[in-house]
Amino acid sequence: MFFVAPLTLAILTVALYLLLTRTKFGVAMRASIENPPLARVLGINVERVYMISWLFAGGLAGLAGSYHTIWLGGRTSTGSELIVEIFASSILGGLGSIYGAVLGGLMIGVSEASLTVYISQGFGLIGTGIIVALLLLSGVFLFLRKKKRARLLGALLAGLGAYVAADVALGFPTGFFSRDLVSGFGPGAFVYQKGVPLIIMVIALLLLPKGLISVEWKRLLRLRRVRSDGPT
Repeated sequence: MFFVAPLTLAILTVALYLLLTRTKFGVAMRASIENPPLARVLGINVERVYMISWLFAGGLAGLAGSYHTIWLGGRTSTGSELIVEIFASSILGGLGSIYGAVLGGLMIGVSEASLTVYISQGFGLIGTGIIVALLLLSGVFLFLRKKKRARLLGALLAGLGAYVAADVALGFPTGFFSRDLVSGFGPGAFVYQKGVPLIIMVIALLLLPKGLISVEWKRLLRLRRVRSDGPT
């Protein structure tokens, strides 16, 4: 099962990409979603496309549910319990990309599992230092934006990072939040496991509203190459 699920995910991702980009039905499906009236004018049976699309969606959901229940178990409320992770994965990856959805799902799943363990057992001094650096960087980034809400959130994040750094450096004189961040919040932290994907979703909506697919990675790589090469 450990190898079957990733292999199935890879095969389905490639198959869906080929279906949507290399077949007439895939083009008709995208046209029906983007502009149904124009698709009808072009002779596409939009209702039939919708019906087949729902069949695909139901089949994929059933396959995902079967794999989930084999590995983690399940009950009648399992689907509703995964709503937060599903929304967070879709928003983080991007609603308009298959690869974005896969990447978002992997990142949310790994983050939720690993961060919950770290929160309960503690991040240690090195991990806490990384968190402080991320809080300060994200706080400065948001504070430099023009929107008031972004500036307010940036100030809060930067203030939280500065507080944790000062409290750790001074030997935990207050001990509020920073000591637990280093040594762990205990087993009770698992109750708040759903908060991890929720926080990631909120951050993604603030920084990348269109998801990871909106990041122009090629442009960033070119800028890095230009900066590393320097002026000629």
